[in-house]
Amino acid sequence: MIRQALGFLLLAALPSWAPCAEPRAPELPSVASVLAAVNPQPTGPIRVSMEIRSVFGGDQYDISDYMSRIQANVSRDPGGRNFRFSANVDNRYLTGTVETTGYGYQIWGGGLNVEMRKWGADNYEISGWVDEADGSKSMRVTLRPRGFGNFDVWDNGVNLTFSKFASNVSVSGEIDPRWFGKNCLTLTSVFVAVIEAQLDKPTPQPAAQK
Repeated sequence: MIRQALGFLLLAALPSWAPCAEPRAPELPSVASVLAAVNPQPTGPIRVSMEIRSVFGGDQYDISDYMSRIQANVSRDPGGRNFRFSANVDNRYLTGTVETTGYGYQIWGGGLNVEMRKWGADNYEISGWVDEADGSKSMRVTLRPRGFGNFDVWDNGVNLTFSKFASNVSVSGEIDPRWFGKNCLTLTSVFVAVIEAQLDKPTPQPAAQK
């Protein structure tokens, strides 16, 4: 009798073992939790320690920030007016073309639509839309000159200093990924590389018609 009573109590305590228990479907994780597990996003400011190095005297630049896992290359097209770039940002590929326009430069590619315009006497305004790992972000920053080839950027979510030494540029500061992600940082540095290329080796202008 004691064994029968213990068996009954055990069966009552574990209803899922009972023959008549209704089967329950396992709870599926939410999309947000899956994305967070696969691609966790930083929650605080990211320190920037980047180098923009001239490789071939104004025709190619290498961009790297090992702590932020950013590697990029910018090269001038044979025609001399446009540039191409490719990047690896957090093991995600980013490629596009920097096209010369009547007002400045434009980057277009998969998930990218950003332009850089001359603003005022020496400022450059960069604006557009950029696909980041956590969704599309509106980008709008101003490069403020600080001497030949040096720039400061202080806008919402970004505080950067671009300092030129010979033909290379070091980038320091921090970004807030909620407003200004790593792709935005990479594209800003690509634009700076194009500006430096024009300072180091200006694009030859077509000869005037006689």
